[in-house]
Amino acid sequence: MKKYSYKLKIFLILVPLLLSSGCGKSIPLEVKCVQDVDGNDWSPPRILEPKCFSAVSKDMHCPIYPELRENHTAYLIDTTDGPSKQFTEKLDVLFNSEIEFISRNKPYTRISIIELNDKQSVVGFKPVGTICRPRTGTVTRWQSDQAHPSEGALAIKSDFVNKFLSPIQQAQAQLSKSTKANRTLIIEHISSLVNQPIYQFDGEDYQNRKLVILSDLLQWSDRFKLVRECKKNLKVVLVLFFL
Repeated sequence: MKKYSYKLKIFLILVPLLLSSGCGKSIPLEVKCVQDVDGNDWSPPRILEPKCFSAVSKDMHCPIYPELRENHTAYLIDTTDGPSKQFTEKLDVLFNSEIEFISRNKPYTRISIIELNDKQSVVGFKPVGTICRPRTGTVTRWQSDQAHPSEGALAIKSDFVNKFLSPIQQAQAQLSKSTKANRTLIIEHISSLVNQPIYQFDGEDYQNRKLVILSDLLQWSDRFKLVRECKKNLKVVLVLFFL
């Protein structure tokens, strides 16, 4: 009887070991991070693995694998006229979370907010903020936004509000209080944005780029003053500006 009992104990110990070692292989991270969790043909796919996204501040929530780096939206905000009620209202309309950051921008899209002012050099200027749009955990036009049965919908929603929308709202508040500038360097800012790799807007890092400009588009620099040139020759100005 003692011998039988001894064998039974050994058998019970070995069963979980066999189950844990023989039931399928784990999915590699490079696969988890680019394929939909349920195999759906969704664009973009629904990715649940936290390790698939950066936790570094300058790349917060951004996919670590290039296959998901599809879209980059940059907002160039002209604050050269200084704070005003009208400017604040325009910012509120532009940065409407439901329209701009849920409907118009897909999950995983990089969002960059750049202040157009003369406080910084146009060469190597630092964006007000750059962050990638996480999933909302709600029903939107993007199927991958929906919370998966295996994850907590409330946690996903909370992270979207607190870790994505909140930093954008802070950037918006900063822009609305920005002081008046002496120059409006629109052409120079755009040139730096699209030509310097540091901003990831040169076409190498993201497949699609969208530039949203909030400005009266009146260039005012030492070499080119649009208001003055308009009085001289409107046709010449239009050619110079849209080339």
